[in-house]
Amino acid sequence: MSHSIAFINQKGGVGKTTLVANVGAWWGRQGYRVLLIDLDPQAHLTLHFHSGIDEDRRERSNIYRVLRGECAFAEAVQPLPDEMVSIVPSHIDLSAAEWELGQEVGREVILRDLLGAFLEEEPYDIILVDCPPSLGLLSLNALAAVDDVVVPVQAEFFALLGTAQLMRVIELVRSRLHPGLEWRVVVPTLVDPRTNLGRDVIQELEGHVPGKVTRNWLRKRVKVAEAPSHGRSIFSYAGDSPAADEFRKVCDEIAERIGIEVRPAVEPVRSDEADLEPPVEETASPPLSGGAPSGGKETAPPEAEAEPTSPTAVDPPSGARFEAPIDPTVPKSRPAAKEDPAPTPAPPASRIPQEAHPPAHRLAEAPSSEPAVEDAP
Repeated sequence: MSHSIAFINQKGGVGKTTLVANVGAWWGRQGYRVLLIDLDPQAHLTLHFHSGIDEDRRERSNIYRVLRGECAFAEAVQPLPDEMVSIVPSHIDLSAAEWELGQEVGREVILRDLLGAFLEEEPYDIILVDCPPSLGLLSLNALAAVDDVVVPVQAEFFALLGTAQLMRVIELVRSRLHPGLEWRVVVPTLVDPRTNLGRDVIQELEGHVPGKVTRNWLRKRVKVAEAPSHGRSIFSYAGDSPAADEFRKVCDEIAERIGIEVRPAVEPVRSDEADLEPPVEETASPPLSGGAPSGGKETAPPEAEAEPTSPTAVDPPSGARFEAPIDPTVPKSRPAAKEDPAPTPAPPASRIPQEAHPPAHRLAEAPSSEPAVEDAP
């Protein structure tokens, strides 16, 4: 038996599409066959998984063409193996569907009839419908086609006001179109627990719809906002983050309230990881001549005489003066200091004149070559 759920709130920006994407991804990891239907002309759910969507196929087969009878329901379903779900993508042309389908007989139950015929051929366990942020014909089609309603509510004042109007619409659909429609779950989203406003709105919600507000909340998280830009759910993008833990708790609580069995989750093998080649084991290299055998300590070969190379510039350490390298091809700005000539070798003793060897009494009288040092005063 399949479970069909519509996620709806006529106020935009409450985290509805993010909740649909991650709830579907989590239940897909639990082994359920999950089908996502993007019924929003903005196609945010489709764009959330943009990395796995075939754009050419989406142009030909989408939920708009299904509702118009231009495409079979099965042709519009695209699998997303990296998230273990399937999706019926949306298109911007869906914005004209309410006007184009307005004259159709039974226009409020078009999606119900098409979805029912499709599920007879392709049984899915769970169907999640992302409704547009309005209470028009598309939202009525979603409410008439599903079994349960999940209402995400942002913890702010205006979102609280819209909930009262949504309650009247659900009761109207239940009384005229779908008596079996159930509304059992309200999920507080984008909660900032540091503020009094968030806690006050949740208390007001519990007073207006007692027994429907989940115990677990979804807080504002950067990782949740980053995941759609990578085309992934929070479980594929940051599965070990606190944001992923919050979504796991919310998904399991929604399942318990609706009557879906909570199963152990299994992470999928991503397509980009499956294409990777297995690592090659390192093999022992043959021993070098005169070196150690394979597996032992290698003996480095004798170093060859280094060829002279031109000096290269090296970054000086912090705090040191930088000196440009010396280029031998550039002439120096100053002539190099002349070096002292090599001493002339002494002539043989036979050629030294007699006067070169003064007597001892003349050596004593010879003046000293070192200058005299004056006594300090």
